[in-house]
Amino acid sequence: MELPEALANSGRLLGQITVPLVLINVGASLDFAQLRRPSLAGWGAALYKCLLMPVLGVPIAWYCGLRGMELGIVFLVLSSPTSTISVVFAQVFGGNAKMAANIVLLGGLFSFVFVVCGLIFLRTQGLA
Repeated sequence: MELPEALANSGRLLGQITVPLVLINVGASLDFAQLRRPSLAGWGAALYKCLLMPVLGVPIAWYCGLRGMELGIVFLVLSSPTSTISVVFAQVFGGNAKMAANIVLLGGLFSFVFVVCGLIFLRTQGLA
């Protein structure tokens, strides 16, 4: 059974505008003053997600027998930054949306550097 065309089009349009709306929400929630005053929770969460998780997870994946592209995929999944939807969840459930937005921003900046360096390391060591 197929969905009516109007409903399918509405779903496609909603899917296309979701990411821009979330990014606008994240941008509105950013607090650059918090970036100038390092918050241990914010910086720690971003470093944990982008650095510590791949440093701990990739050796475990290698020990479990993953090699080549599969190990590279594990690295990319573990070192990817925090999703922007976390800001929306923080707002909906009464959390600190400004800190969540800053964690997304810091994670994105850190992952840009750590992903490149990590992939270079994996390639030079012949692991991925």
